[in-house]
Amino acid sequence: MASHYALFIGGFLLTRRLKLPPLLVVLSILGVVFWHLPLFYALAAGEPAFRTINDVTMLVAGMLAGGASNSLSFSVKILLFIAWMGADSVLSVILIVGWPYYSNSIYSFSPYPISQELITGLVMFGIMTVVFVYVIFTMLRSVFKI
Repeated sequence: MASHYALFIGGFLLTRRLKLPPLLVVLSILGVVFWHLPLFYALAAGEPAFRTINDVTMLVAGMLAGGASNSLSFSVKILLFIAWMGADSVLSVILIVGWPYYSNSIYSFSPYPISQELITGLVMFGIMTVVFVYVIFTMLRSVFKI
């Protein structure tokens, strides 16, 4: 999961100064959601070819989102940020409670034992918290001209 954050945010930062069509955000979201569905999550973890496709998709999704973000209104940016934090919170809770579909107890080709889901969910929640605090702090600085 940490690689997903790194690739997406890296792609976002690479293109954040561009002004791409806003609908590219939809493609970005679809790519990210696809690789977080249990079957494809397990495939990306267990098969090198799928892992490569997953990583490229995450980077491109970040690039699309970064480039299109300048074409979005502030309200839409806030709504997308809330949706991202909400979706990540749901996935973190799913991992913390040990839902077996993200482990090798359902998909034998997955390298992740169900015992690893707790730490993955907690790390994911920690990374989300850092991103959330950074975004809120940055937003407050711009609003109050600090």
